[in-house]
Amino acid sequence: FDEFIILSGDADFTPVLHRLRSHARRTVIYANDNTAAPYTAICDGEVRERDFLALLRQGHLQGKDAPEQVREQQALPSAAAIARAAS
Repeated sequence: FDEFIILSGDADFTPVLHRLRSHARRTVIYANDNTAAPYTAICDGEVRERDFLALLRQGHLQGKDAPEQVREQQALPSAAAIARAAS
């Protein structure tokens, strides 16, 4: 895999981020307001919890042509899709 998304704001994952980056892997973390600044500083990208939830509430992360039942069963979008929708 080229990109890893860590769904934790726990700075105990810092060694994991360092290891992945040493192998030229892109790292993205799912962070909230309690996530330590040094932890977010070493990742390549970050998905802020409040931004992600706002996008979900607004419906920006769902396929527009898909039936309602299918959209609810789809996997979460990639970090790149979230970043595109947020900008």
